[in-house]
Parts: sequence; C-alpha cells; structure tokens
Amino acid sequence: MNVFGNVKVCREFAEAMKPQNKGKIVITASISAYQPTPFLPVYHMSKVSVLNLMMSLSVELGNYNINVNAVNPGFVYTPIYSEGGALELGKKIPGLQDIKDGETVINAMASQSSLHRAQTPEDIANAVMFLCSDAAREITGQALNVDSGIIRR
Repeated sequence: MNVFGNVKVCREFAEAMKPQNKGKIVITASISAYQPTPFLPVYHMSKVSVLNLMMSLSVELGNYNINVNAVNPGFVYTPIYSEGGALELGKKIPGLQDIKDGETVINAMASQSSLHRAQTPEDIANAVMFLCSDAAREITGQALNVDSGIIRR
C-alpha cells in the first residue's frame, strides 16, 4: 500500500495538473528510508521505493511544470501508536521493553535526535505547506526530513 497507493494517487493528480501546466505533489515517505531497523525490513523497503517514485515523477512531470517532492517524518506521536504500534516496536528495542505507553516509546526514540524531541502532525503539515508554496517553486525531486535532526545529511 505504501508504494502502489502513492502511484495511483500521484498518477490521478498528475493527469489533472498536466493540462494546467503547473502543480505540486508532495508524497509522505519516512526517515526509515535512511535509517532501517532489523525489525521492519518491508516497511523500510517500501519507503525507499516511495522516494524513488518521487524522484522519477519529478523528472517525468517537470516537463509540465509540476514539482514533486517528499516529506520524511521522524517520530510523530499519532493515534496509530497509542493503539499499539509503538509499543510493539518498543518491545524489540533494547532499553525500551518495559515502557508501557506509545508516547513514551516515541519520545525515547526521538531523544536521539539533535533537538531531542518528537514531531507533531502540525510539523509535518507545515513542511507540506512550504513545499506547496511559491517559496518552493525551484524545489523538486527532494525529500525534506522533518525529524528534529535524527537524519543528518
């Protein structure tokens, strides 16, 4: 779903944007594309594929003045984590096995970043809004890490 869902959505939006000869597409990937763990290899592979899709589409759609970029969220505490995802992951990470709530797991993982904090959904939305703005008109084929500095490139 991570890859093929993005392919379908991007193709539909691109077809609507081509006649206008302009547009912005922002795909959500993940810092996991750059920092895999031994516990989620298929997830990491899918996020690398999403970034490659973004790069390919940026070349293909550039002829139509359509910018294509990606946002790579870091550690964002969302309801999916409170329902068990982060807890299951935390059980596999040394030092986090005894933590009982998803928010604490996310904060513990994010503490390794330069700014020592997790991200909010608003942080990710702000990055998307920037990439869709005129201020980003010359940015295409890029992945913006919104991760408080866990990935340093």
